[in-house]
Amino acid sequence: MSYVFIVDTNKQPLNPVHPGRARLLLKAGKAAVYRRYPFTLILKTAVEHPAVSELRIKIDPGSKTTGLALVNDATGQVVFAAELIHRGAQIKKAQAAQDALSPTAFSQPSSPFWLVAAVVGKPHQHHAHLGRAPASARAHHDHLSGTRQVRHAGNGQS
Repeated sequence: MSYVFIVDTNKQPLNPVHPGRARLLLKAGKAAVYRRYPFTLILKTAVEHPAVSELRIKIDPGSKTTGLALVNDATGQVVFAAELIHRGAQIKKAQAAQDALSPTAFSQPSSPFWLVAAVVGKPHQHHAHLGRAPASARAHHDHLSGTRQVRHAGNGQS
């Protein structure tokens, strides 16, 4: 059986209490529900000098689940216990199902010249960071479009 965690108005942790005691605190209006998991109550009054006992966390790692337990050091009593279910196998199975249904994003292109066609078709976009396309790209683009321009090396004019 899990105990109920308690914090005071200043959100300082207090010793966990038995569920029956927690029910009485709720009925009397001395506490309210702070969290539902792990079930935690918040007191409506502050506790000046709380005497909190030490709790130790115990972890039991497994291949499919990991066990967690909070144990009171003084009494050896288990205050809280939970199991953490690993999702690795579930994610792997879902990914395999997704891969089987959808075509691969990195399939082979239909033409071996797909990259050349993409770069040559729009040289102004590929060299936008330079301000304008270099002369070699412009000449190649002009060659493909059917226009012929002669560029002089001396002054850069046509």
